[in-house]
Amino acid sequence: MNPSRESAPLSWPEIYRRWRSSSLGAITDQIEWNAIRDAAGNLDGARVLDVGCGDGSLASALRKLGARVLAVDASLPMLQAARSNASGRTNGLLLVQARAEALPLASGSLEAAFAVTVLCHQPRPQPALLEMARALRPGGRLILGELGPYSLWAIWRRIRGLFGSDLWRQAWFRSPRRWRKLLREAGLTDFRWSGAVLYPPTAWTARLLAPIDRVAARLFPWASAFLVLRGNKPS
Repeated sequence: MNPSRESAPLSWPEIYRRWRSSSLGAITDQIEWNAIRDAAGNLDGARVLDVGCGDGSLASALRKLGARVLAVDASLPMLQAARSNASGRTNGLLLVQARAEALPLASGSLEAAFAVTVLCHQPRPQPALLEMARALRPGGRLILGELGPYSLWAIWRRIRGLFGSDLWRQAWFRSPRRWRKLLREAGLTDFRWSGAVLYPPTAWTARLLAPIDRVAARLFPWASAFLVLRGNKPS
């Protein structure tokens, strides 16, 4: 769910396709999804939002859990890729072009909202957080998938940013403590977080260490490349 490639000269749909077809991408995506699913809880029949849906992978996975999914993205090419990847299986899945700061939703209309590797590319995530919190019903939960600031992946991404990668030069690696403050400012409570992806960003280490990643992340969550953060809207 987090393709680590520069955008030019490839299109974003192609970047996502290459990431998911690689050994490193497939292993990492599965580990990240497991962490998101653990934090999400029961979604059967729930109305949920996927902000910055990209190629639709997360939205489709949420739909398979029984959720009714509204997936939004500001990029029309990404929405077209998501529709193509859905291959006609769009019952319970609605794809709409929209920005996180201006959601086409009534207040209090969602049981859950997800934003995975989206806000790490925004210098000011608060408008998006406030908008997603607005759309949640009382008792609803917001679940974020974000980039850990202290991992080997973060070091590598920062180095790439220093050497010319626009994608990583403009990324923000925020700590769980910082996310707690941001979610609290958005009116959310009961903050909790977990980590995933402890191995270095290479395919052979992913294959070797993926079986023990869950245990490693429990022991050293601060070193995770992927953070899952959750806040609840007060009832």
